[in-house]
Amino acid sequence: MFTKIHFFIYKSDEALAVYLLRQTKEFKEAQLVRSRDPNLLSKCDVLVDVGGEFDPDRLRFDHHQKDFSESFIGGDIKLSSAGLVYK
Repeated sequence: MFTKIHFFIYKSDEALAVYLLRQTKEFKEAQLVRSRDPNLLSKCDVLVDVGGEFDPDRLRFDHHQKDFSESFIGGDIKLSSAGLVYK
C-alpha cells in the first residue's frame, strides 16, 4: 500500500515515485492511499513524500525533513521522493 500527503493535486516527484514502484513485481498492483492520518500511515508498506523520514530499508521515502541531505554520489542536489525511490 502507498500513501500520499498532497490532497487534490499530485506533484511530479510523488507521481514519478509511484510510477517507479509500480514497475516492480512487488508493487505492481499496490493500492494508492492519500492520507495524513498517522494510524493509516503506520499500516502502509511504502510511504512516499510523507511521513517525515527517509529509510530505504523500511521503504520510507520522504525528503521534507529539515536535516535531509540525500543526493546521488558526487552530486550536491538533494533528491526528491522519486530520486529516493530510484536510488
